[in-house]
Formats: sequence, C-alpha cells, structure tokens
Amino acid sequence: MKDSTATLFTESTSEQARQVSSQVVGRRYVQIVEVLSGGPACIFEVAQQMGCFDHQISGRFGEMERLGLIRKTGQRRVKPSTGCHAEVYEVVGAADGDVSGDGEYPGAGDPGVRDPGAGGCVVGGS
Repeated sequence: MKDSTATLFTESTSEQARQVSSQVVGRRYVQIVEVLSGGPACIFEVAQQMGCFDHQISGRFGEMERLGLIRKTGQRRVKPSTGCHAEVYEVVGAADGDVSGDGEYPGAGDPGVRDPGAGGCVVGGS
C-alpha cells in the first residue's frame, strides 16, 4: 500500500498549483459553454450570468477560441457601464444547432472539479 502522505510532501508546490489551476480553468470552460449554449453573448454578459466580473473570465475566451470551443460571431454590442463595444461569442456548432453538451469540454461532468477562484462565479448566480 502506498503512503499518501509521502506524495503530499514530495510533490512540488508548482505541481500542486498546476493541478488546482487546471481544475479551475476546466470548470470555467464548462461554465462559459453552459452560458453560451443559451445563445450568443459578450464577455460582460457571460460574467453577469456567472456572478463574477468580466476580467475574471476574459482570458478564458481567447484560450477557448484557440481551442475551437467558441468563436466570435462578427457582431458587437455596447457595454452599458462603459459605452465600449464588445465582441459577441457563440459556441462552435451553435449556428448549426449542434450544441451537444456531451462532456467533451475540460472538466465537464467531473464532480471533483470545483472553482475556488475569487469571485465565486457560479452559473445562474446573481
């Protein structure tokens, strides 16, 4: 039998941080896709539905776009609080009605993936 305490103290802090970070990022991906599955939206609109600030999730949008999970629609909307124009995003396949939600996104369906990040973004939060 392997001693689990040995791993706790021999695993580098960097490795532990990487593991936690990947779980948080995976959960954010799932939350963003869940919101965008309801229809195209800007980052500030997604953040509002998740109960967090747009700067807390904006980095994920570029990553998700590069991974081919989401895309810009070509539309822009005005953010009421700033008057700035913001890109509108949609889930890839959404224009074709193909939003399967089949768990292909990182962390999807994994009950062990939690989001301990600042702001406590939760889909459906207010």
